[in-house]
Amino acid sequence: MAQLNIKSSTIDKSLETATGFLKKLVGPSVEEMGLLFADNVKKWRFNNQVKNLKKIKEKLEKDNIPARVINPKVLFPYLEAISLEEDNDLHELWANLITNYIDPAKNLETIVYPEILRQLSSKEVKIIDDFYSGELIEWDGLPTPATYSEPKYTAFECANLVRLGLVKTMVNVDFAFVKNIETHSSVRVTHFGHAFYQACHRNPITNGVTSNDKTQ
Repeated sequence: MAQLNIKSSTIDKSLETATGFLKKLVGPSVEEMGLLFADNVKKWRFNNQVKNLKKIKEKLEKDNIPARVINPKVLFPYLEAISLEEDNDLHELWANLITNYIDPAKNLETIVYPEILRQLSSKEVKIIDDFYSGELIEWDGLPTPATYSEPKYTAFECANLVRLGLVKTMVNVDFAFVKNIETHSSVRVTHFGHAFYQACHRNPITNGVTSNDKTQ
């Protein structure tokens, strides 16, 4: 795969726009860190980064939010992960997440969300979305599927979400000794999973759980 010469005349004005915007997020350390726009950055990774930075810039401008420096522990994992991401749905979540870190009204302080999002596939993200867009009931203030006996997703499909602490499986005791436990288990969003969902959406569906609710 061809490498990108940062000084090449083939780079369009997107470079200047993205570079200027990125400096607002990083501050004076951008020159010292070497960060993103360095010689020999592979073109396809560079294009992914520019594409997503443009999304963030547009979201900020739409809501009249000024760009500002954000925690490097959030920004650097984002830049690395988005350079490898080509799924459009995940690009949208990444743009929402970083916009929310910049937005002072969101007051995001947890720095682990980029690392969590980096480990999710588009299918796994859809599983979480389905908890909020489908027919749900409330359990301890958090959404849970309305049925125990016929879950939409299998325990295997939810395994990574369980590993990351975003959902948890609950065995239906009525069937535990006569049926396959995995077949008759339910999956519930955790408090952390709910907070993560909100962090990745600008206007999240809450299903009775407000953005002001405290999470554990």
